[in-house]
Amino acid sequence: CAVTVNPAPAPGENLLTNGDFSNGLTGWLFAANGTTSSASVSNGEAVISITTAGTNAWEPQFVKDGFALVSGQQYTVSFQARAAANRNIQLFVNTGPNNYASFFTQSVPLTTTMQTFTYTFTANANDDNARIDFNCGGNTANVIID
Repeated sequence: CAVTVNPAPAPGENLLTNGDFSNGLTGWLFAANGTTSSASVSNGEAVISITTAGTNAWEPQFVKDGFALVSGQQYTVSFQARAAANRNIQLFVNTGPNNYASFFTQSVPLTTTMQTFTYTFTANANDDNARIDFNCGGNTANVIID
């Protein structure tokens, strides 16, 4: 999982620490938000296991925060993902708990085959502690992110 600046200050510089899950879930947050679900890492991939999902997109959610965005700068979010069954998840780049103002939101259609997803957006404000949410609510099919 990567968020990069366009043009990148250094080629391929990933703004997300541990975006490859090489250190397990270190630096990542998981919020079950009233659901029966969990997050783990297997074979370098994050696995969101969902037994009961909520009706809201963020029930549950997998989050990476702590990266800076600069107003007017273009960014690219790139990740690979699949699910145990066809389903959608929501990608949400936002300001976090202050007011959850959106920089970018996208419904992501997952299948059982690992796919690469790449989205570009321009930040509409400065934020020293932006976050990216993978919202997995509304469906119990497990989600795998790399």
